[in-house]
Amino acid sequence: MPVEIARERLRDGFLPALSRACLGLVQARATALAVGPLVLLRFGEPRWIGDCWSWSIEGGLLARRPIGRLLLGWRGGQLVSAVVGYAPRLPVWLYRLTQLPLHHLVTRRALRLLAGGGQEPREG
Repeated sequence: MPVEIARERLRDGFLPALSRACLGLVQARATALAVGPLVLLRFGEPRWIGDCWSWSIEGGLLARRPIGRLLLGWRGGQLVSAVVGYAPRLPVWLYRLTQLPLHHLVTRRALRLLAGGGQEPREG
């Protein structure tokens, strides 16, 4: 990403960008991602820590327990996202085969949407 995105835009736009990346099947709420009435992941309020936003993972159907953090920020001129300490509800081997690749795909697409001002850049 050649142009750094404002901190406030990262904070306010990331969850809605995730929803758009999921073609609207997953809805962004103030501090949650949901499908209809089912909360997939619930987050704490975002906090700016050093060079990134940090949302605590506080529960939801995809979390085994309230532990871990979602991080989003700029490092070395690149827009980066990471999940640390997350405890998925699925067994680890099944999570790695199913949910983890989907998380990577959706997050990359959401970051592209966020950086492009709402339009996903064309590839190629």
